[in-house]
Amino acid sequence: MAEYLRKYRKKAPRRQWWRAAVVAILLLTGAVWGAQIWLGRKIESVMSGELAKRGLQFQHGLKTWDPWRGLHLRDVAIHYADGAPMLEIENVAVSFPLGQFIGRGEKISHWRISEAKVMLSDAEGGVWLQDVSLQVDARPGELDVISFEGRKDGLNVAVKGKVRTRQAAESGVVQPFRLSLKALRGTLTALKVKADTGPFKVTGDFAVDASKPEVPWSANLHGAGGKLEWQELAVQSAQADAVLTQDESKITADLTLGHGAGSFTLSRKDWQEAPFVFSGTLKDQSGRSDAFNGTYVAATKRLAIEHFKGPADLWALAQDFPAVAAKLPDQVSFETFPEIELKKVVREGGENNAHWVIGSATMDGQAKLGVKDHQLVVSRISGGAEFDGNTWLLEEVQAKIFGGDVTVSGRYAHPQLTKSRVNAEALKLSELKRWTDGEAASSKGLLSIDYRGNINLAEQDLEGQGSMKLDNAPVFDAPLLEQTYDLFDAIFPGLQRSKTGEFQADFTAHSGKIDVTRFEARGGTLTVSAKGQIDLSTKRVEGTARGKLTGVKGVVTSPLSRLLEMNVGGPFDDIRVKPLGPVKLASNAANGTVGAATSTLKEGGKVVGTVIVEGAKLPFRLFGEKGRKDDDGDKSGEESGR
Repeated sequence: MAEYLRKYRKKAPRRQWWRAAVVAILLLTGAVWGAQIWLGRKIESVMSGELAKRGLQFQHGLKTWDPWRGLHLRDVAIHYADGAPMLEIENVAVSFPLGQFIGRGEKISHWRISEAKVMLSDAEGGVWLQDVSLQVDARPGELDVISFEGRKDGLNVAVKGKVRTRQAAESGVVQPFRLSLKALRGTLTALKVKADTGPFKVTGDFAVDASKPEVPWSANLHGAGGKLEWQELAVQSAQADAVLTQDESKITADLTLGHGAGSFTLSRKDWQEAPFVFSGTLKDQSGRSDAFNGTYVAATKRLAIEHFKGPADLWALAQDFPAVAAKLPDQVSFETFPEIELKKVVREGGENNAHWVIGSATMDGQAKLGVKDHQLVVSRISGGAEFDGNTWLLEEVQAKIFGGDVTVSGRYAHPQLTKSRVNAEALKLSELKRWTDGEAASSKGLLSIDYRGNINLAEQDLEGQGSMKLDNAPVFDAPLLEQTYDLFDAIFPGLQRSKTGEFQADFTAHSGKIDVTRFEARGGTLTVSAKGQIDLSTKRVEGTARGKLTGVKGVVTSPLSRLLEMNVGGPFDDIRVKPLGPVKLASNAANGTVGAATSTLKEGGKVVGTVIVEGAKLPFRLFGEKGRKDDDGDKSGEESGR
């Protein structure tokens, strides 16, 4: 019994100790938990109070706390006193060394954001940033940005820096805070990279002195990336350096494109109203270079190219601009791109509502314009133009074509040229024949055309009116002259022909038809007048003509003039010129008054052969149709090959 009591007395105090330990642990846990709650509320109160001093309101969603990671807030929002948003963050973690709450330790707070969406707002609106991660140590008067990483579409940024802040002791009263994002917007505009391309990675450091009213700041940045679309430009690789301050910015960049390369400098004197000023060079794959300079206004998206000049292959380089490449006509090609000079080229509006104005453009070289199965060689282009994204407004655009000068004004939306004025002077008929027939020709004739109206280049259809004339051409190149000579020669064998001819004509075009309202051709002693219609859909010609032969010597009765009425008609490949009805020649043999017939002579006895019966063949070269040699051996086949 005594032994049992002795053992019991030894065990009892031990049990009481464990009970006391458990109670102590529970009390300590409660105290720590209470301290955590108090600290969380204290931190939140401090944050709200400091922001309130600056005229800002603080809100958040879910809140959690632990002594190791600090205070965690979800869906944080900071607003101005009037309710306008300033900052929205998906998550924020804040921790403080515990010693500073009991009067010891450095006054510091640690701020963390992890892969969050962040929206910054000012009076101009909001700017969203994606995948933002941030580590900041905040001390009185200073923010140490240990790291900032974020993304805006295809632009990735990883920078560090320091921000000096104004303390109450320095200023006496803390002033309300207003955020301005002009610099951020300007930087994002200059470094705009399309989403799902790149990325273009920017690294560097910055410094901000917010303790001063003017808030001076600076940044030194370096960027690099590849396979990206920057400012609507397809870039294989890019490198850029930027020196930025509150007063100005300067960016230099080197780009490798799919069809060449580019280097440029982009600068801006302020972040308010001043435009970006740029200059640089473009090189094609052959190393030929163009120089350019101009301005860009981000707010209105107004691009102005003051001067652009050089021989680089812009047709190939344009393939790297998706928006431009989609609008290039398939009918145009270049063996060697010409040297081009542009002045005062302005684009108003963005990608979807762009309006282009070209002050002047000149080209020293040749371009090839495809028209159906033919290629039209064009050189020495100059003039002005506007483009609204769909239609070109051409103003006195001049070019060398077929050895002559062509001037075009009007509205062009492929394949239609509307409200146009087309003037062609001294086109070489030999080159025009070579283009239409594909055969060499030696004619010295010069063709001029003046036309006003609409032209469908795809269908080669006209809707308008105009005039044509041909000078200094061999007789067989002037329509109707050679054929009318053939008819008169059948009546008066041995008739001497003129070596040169000319013609003038007025016409109107509508619904696939060309009405020739006036036609006058001359060749020595022969004059031919005509009128008729050309049907482009059925490929037929129908009309009437009158041939007047004057000053004929050495024939029976020696008349001073003779008139012959003729029909002109048939399909393009078999147009015939022949007398109307029985052959009758009106003769003026009295006093030389031309045009007043005084007698009628029937000369049927002299009319022999197939020329009078079947008519002389009229080739129709200008519409791409060649004459053919008839089975009876008339001259049409020979003349079609001249």
